[in-house]
Amino acid sequence: MRIFFSSLTLPKKAAKRVQKYFSPEVSHFPAAKLSDAQNVTAVMLGYDSWHELSRVTKKGSQSPSPLDEACSAEEQRQRIDYQTAALNQFTPLIDLVLRQAVVKLRVSAANPLSPLLEEQSFDRNRIVFWTDPFNGRSEWRWFPSDRSDSAWDDISEKYKCWERGLLEGGPFVEELIKRLDAEPENLFVIEHLFYLARNSGQFGIVEDLLDQFEAAVIQTIPSDFPKHGSVYFEWGTHTNRVLHRVTYELAEGYYRIGNFPKAKRWFEFTARTSKHTRIYCLDYLKDLKRAIPCGRVHEVEPPDREFELGI
Repeated sequence: MRIFFSSLTLPKKAAKRVQKYFSPEVSHFPAAKLSDAQNVTAVMLGYDSWHELSRVTKKGSQSPSPLDEACSAEEQRQRIDYQTAALNQFTPLIDLVLRQAVVKLRVSAANPLSPLLEEQSFDRNRIVFWTDPFNGRSEWRWFPSDRSDSAWDDISEKYKCWERGLLEGGPFVEELIKRLDAEPENLFVIEHLFYLARNSGQFGIVEDLLDQFEAAVIQTIPSDFPKHGSVYFEWGTHTNRVLHRVTYELAEGYYRIGNFPKAKRWFEFTARTSKHTRIYCLDYLKDLKRAIPCGRVHEVEPPDREFELGI
């Protein structure tokens, strides 16, 4: 799969992105020479070397290929697959990590942050299916957008300060909501808003935001995600836990306000995608199977639910 260009302007920019990515500051690799990054870029674009890419481009006998932004979703995925395999020649990273790198680099795009790109990671969460090369286990994995991932440490540290009484809840909630307005896909923010609501006993913090939270989760789920049956996510993966905590809290939030159809949807989703969280969903799902749910499961401690609620 060879990509042709009208000039070396875009390949040179791509090579600089490759050089920056494979550096101690970004991905903990030894510093790469620009010449090495150019050769990596050339191979990802279908050439044997930067010299060949340069020679073919300067000759100009081939019409320029469409850039990624002008390609269909399937064509973009084919390019990502090819470039992942090409990058594998230079580094022993597992395919999933290589694919992440390719999606960030987008060596055959004019703008690596263009909203027209498939599998965009800057402002989009992703759920990806892959097979672990070490244990052969296939699983789904949730990845946060780049910008929300970069905010995680700051949000986590401020939440710890709130827990210790060093930060007032009101301003912290306002800060999180402001961040969510700027980054509507940020499940880390949503997770911590749910934490604040639960641990402060103030459900009103999230009550009017549930539909916004739901939209963020829905946009994360790919079209080919299984609609029925158990789906394996590794609970030990931190980002997967974020997804499942959010879907569980979303389900309970809808349950609290009496929106039982949506509560059922997200309890079922959480139960079939997280073995760890499934047990917490079962009593709610039992209640939601009734013709008229009691709507009080969240008010009663688990050991008392059978006696008080008959479930």
